[in-house]
Amino acid sequence: MNKHLRRLIYKHRAAKGLNFGQLAELSGYRNRSKWAIRICTLEREGVGTGELVGNVIRALEIDHQEVQEALQKDYAIWEQWANEPVPMQMLIRITGVIILIHDMPPEITSRETAIEYAQEYAKENGLRVVLVLSRRESAWITADGNMSMSQTKPGVPNIPYASVGGKKFLFGGSEESLTLSVLKD
Repeated sequence: MNKHLRRLIYKHRAAKGLNFGQLAELSGYRNRSKWAIRICTLEREGVGTGELVGNVIRALEIDHQEVQEALQKDYAIWEQWANEPVPMQMLIRITGVIILIHDMPPEITSRETAIEYAQEYAKENGLRVVLVLSRRESAWITADGNMSMSQTKPGVPNIPYASVGGKKFLFGGSEESLTLSVLKD
């Protein structure tokens, strides 16, 4: 969920003068403090389940048309972002969510040669590899060179990641340094 729907929820919550705890109760949750925190996270960061979003929208009595308009605006922003060209990138999965970014040789410019290179690399080194072809599409390659393709959608990264408390992240970097990255929707 992105900024337009979050702003819509905030606008309606503020107009009704509700704090997060009161909204949690109106949304049907018994543990007020637990769900107040989740609603706050939903409104401020866009992190929350579809069920939570639906319960909050119903509790605030937000018009269906307003919700649809906000969702359409958010999707249009995501589409624009997803369509921006990015360089292909190969991610080497060391273990779990420990990822190394492997620089592609400069002579590899086509999708086909990049896939062939990544498959050979995976087989030669016995490692799992993810070849990020675009912001929408990735090739997931096993250590024996078998490949499956994935397409992303809003809110779901198209690279390996872990999730804790609704936040998506990965540990990665180059051979010289290791960093923690929190992924944004």
